[in-house]
Amino acid sequence: MKIKATALALLALTGASFGTATPAAAQPEPFIGQISYFGFEFCPKGWLRADGQLLAISQYNALFALLGTRFGGNGVQSFALPDLRGRVPLGDGRGPGLTPRTLGERGGSETNVLNVAQMPQHTHTATLRANNSLGTSDNPTGNLLADFPDGNAIYSPGPADTSMGSSAIVVSPMGGSQPVNNIQPYQVLTACVAVTGIFPSRP
Repeated sequence: MKIKATALALLALTGASFGTATPAAAQPEPFIGQISYFGFEFCPKGWLRADGQLLAISQYNALFALLGTRFGGNGVQSFALPDLRGRVPLGDGRGPGLTPRTLGERGGSETNVLNVAQMPQHTHTATLRANNSLGTSDNPTGNLLADFPDGNAIYSPGPADTSMGSSAIVVSPMGGSQPVNNIQPYQVLTACVAVTGIFPSRP
């Protein structure tokens, strides 16, 4: 019974450790320049927010050796961290059928305004306008349809061979020129850059 009680006590002690946070000292060291996302509102010790901030080269020379000025800075006193505020990362290189992208490049927009060439093919409703008074001319060129005495023929099966007045047909304006939302579904996290850790070796 004593052995059984001791075993149960050890089992209970082991089970109590499940779900507890691993001490920071036990966490594996990140590579300098590594970017990670966290579900809390701050960056851990040894990490800085990926918010484009300028850093002194003299203070972070190892990180500068890896990042250079591709994200900003003058390369003499300062360099910048990547700015991932409101942005998603994109792999560099050229994917099949895609535009080539270089490390540090920025692009994209939250909204777009379509131009005529980008619109789907479509039609508009046109209104044929006329004049309600008696006609004063038998020449349709530059004129509108008008009222006429009963019995006078004014219609022809065509084909059309001349243009009427520019105000004869009115096409109602459509659209509001509003920008189109261009944002994919997203979930916001805290983006951080490791400023201390292991200096990565090239393959």
